[in-house]
Amino acid sequence: MQPHPTNHHETSSSSPTTTTSTSRATASQADYQGRQAVKHDLSETPTTRASSAPGTTPVGIKCVQGKVVAITLPWCGLAGTLSVRIGQLTQLCRLSLQDNTIAGPIPNSLGFLPDLRGVYLFKNRFSSAVPASIANCVALLLTAFDASNNLLTGAIPPSLANSTKLMHLNLSHNTISGDIPPELADSPSLVFLSLSHNKLSGHIPDAFAGSRAPSSSSLKESITGSYNLARPAAGQPALPPGSPLIKCTMTE
Repeated sequence: MQPHPTNHHETSSSSPTTTTSTSRATASQADYQGRQAVKHDLSETPTTRASSAPGTTPVGIKCVQGKVVAITLPWCGLAGTLSVRIGQLTQLCRLSLQDNTIAGPIPNSLGFLPDLRGVYLFKNRFSSAVPASIANCVALLLTAFDASNNLLTGAIPPSLANSTKLMHLNLSHNTISGDIPPELADSPSLVFLSLSHNKLSGHIPDAFAGSRAPSSSSLKESITGSYNLARPAAGQPALPPGSPLIKCTMTE
């Protein structure tokens, strides 16, 4: 019996396919590891355990082609911490973990997710400062960041204003201190800013003129409030000259 001839064309053409498959497998493995770490560090309750069978992806975690694109687990009684390995979920677009009891810092790695558009972490027990790395997301696609009603400390990163897409920023009901970065009031995209119930001090940005808070005040009480940046909706006439950029409802 003569040996079967080798198909050199088939052998050579399989190399790129093998390389691509290996690359995809590596990416999927990293995503899987990140997903498992997030699940591990968030303490499960009977409610969350009942929502998924062992070894499966819990309801509330959406995957497309093996990649996590959304984590939507509000009001699930989750505790624990948010794993730093969430940074491996490179296609994550939405993170909604509001109304739980998750503690610890907001991971710095969250700021290196290029597709992240919405982060909703309000009503938890997150502590430490807002990571400056969030500005990386802000510079790309992030439109909403809500970390209100937590235990956050430190200053507001001025780089949060480095965006033409961030529309909603809520950091109220924390213990954030320091000045209000004037860059926030000058943001071209921001339409809602809430900083009430913190420990802010210093001067109120000039763009806040027109509110009941005097622009030169250094009293903490005078910068307690929710600021709605008044911008006309699409198709509506422009604001009259001299209109205040920001409408402020103060908290007494």
